[in-house]
Amino acid sequence: MAFWRVEPFGDQWRMAARTSLTTAAGMGAKPDPDAEERFLPSYRDKPQTEEELKRELMKIPAFRDQMQKGE
Repeated sequence: MAFWRVEPFGDQWRMAARTSLTTAAGMGAKPDPDAEERFLPSYRDKPQTEEELKRELMKIPAFRDQMQKGE
């Protein structure tokens, strides 16, 4: 109980998440309901498949050029 009197808004990670989401919402973003949880170090999203990873890397010009040379 004493911790919450000293840290009324939670731990540092959660405070950073709320600050970021409040700023984003103030600029017109519509964050998902679980967006705050995704800022926390304990959050684990489903792992990317190799194909998803390649698709994301192809968006970066330097990686795209390197990957195309390797084919």
